[in-house]
Formats: sequence, structure tokens, C-alpha cells
Amino acid sequence: MPFSEKHCIQLSMQHLSLWTTAIQDGVATVHAPPDNNDFNSLKMIHGMQISKKKAESPRVVAATVGAVATAPQVIYIPTPAPPPPPIHLQTPQRPTLNIDDVSPVRKFEPQEYNDQALRAYLQYLTDKYQDDDFLAAFCPLNQAKIGVDLIKLRLQSREMRADLDNMLKENQSIPLGIKKRIVMDFPKWEASLPRREISETSESN
Repeated sequence: MPFSEKHCIQLSMQHLSLWTTAIQDGVATVHAPPDNNDFNSLKMIHGMQISKKKAESPRVVAATVGAVATAPQVIYIPTPAPPPPPIHLQTPQRPTLNIDDVSPVRKFEPQEYNDQALRAYLQYLTDKYQDDDFLAAFCPLNQAKIGVDLIKLRLQSREMRADLDNMLKENQSIPLGIKKRIVMDFPKWEASLPRREISETSESN
């Protein structure tokens, strides 16, 4: 039975029978129950139950809020991290430099490329091939300022390779086979040179 827009009353079989009879007698409708003591008392009891529930609801909420407010609070205080170990600074040692770090051609310094280094390389080829024409190539190469550094760069740079090949072609006094072996055997000669170490002190002096 509808009590209000939000509430309904559950009826027993006896109440349903009384309602059906009242509809047949024309004193009630499907939407309006009969106006008698049985139905009025049922409405009164149901209204009292609703009022009781509404009165109890704020107490439950207030009790819940109070329980939360009085709950013990736990505060987490992190333990500080231990300090890092002390850093012991070591006095850096002066490194020993290799002559190869200063000069691009092992054992020799730049001022020796066109002279002592070139002569040593041509002597190496002379001993290897037993051909004095290698030593004869020293004068034209020295005059053209073609040292061992340029021969080495020819193997590392395409641009330098073309430039050196053109300079060798222009020099007609050196046989073609001698020119090719001068270029071809350079890596083996350089690898055979011993390493020479120098200190930073001697280099600065």
C-alpha cells in the first residue's frame, strides 16, 4: 500500500481482502485505501517507525565521526641516513708520456720527418729489397718536402692520397715501382720502430 511518494506499507492477506471489498463497495480505489480504523492504525504504526529511523540516523553518524576523531594517530619519523664516508683525495701522479702521443710517427719528432725519418725509412727499404734506388729517392722527396708524416697520412685520408700520388707522379726521377713500395711498406716499417717514452718535465724543457 503506498504510504507516501518514497515509502510503501506491506499488507497482509486480511488487509488485501478488506481493500478489495471496499473497492467493490465503492468506498476505496486502487490508489486510495479505505478510510477505516484498520488501515488508519496501519498508517500510524508505519509512520512511527519511519520517524524512529530518522531520529537514530544522526546518532550513528555522530558516533562514527567521534570514533574517527578519537582514533590514535601514528606519526612516522624516518631515521636519518648515515653520513657518507669521508673522501680521501690522492695527489695525482704526473703521467709518463709516450713519444707517439706527441708525434704522429713513432720515434721521430716533426722536425725530423723530411730528413732523418725519411732517410731511415728509405734505408729500411734498401735493406729489405737490396735496391739502392730507394736511397736515391731521398733527394727528390726531401726537396719536395715529402716526409714520412705525409706518407702516413696518405694511408689515412683519401684527399691526402690523391695529393701525394699526384706529387709522386710529377717526379719523373723516381721509378714507378720504387714509388709504390715507398707507400706500400710504410705500415710495416712504422710497426717495427721501438717506442720511446719521455716525461712531462723533459718535454716542457
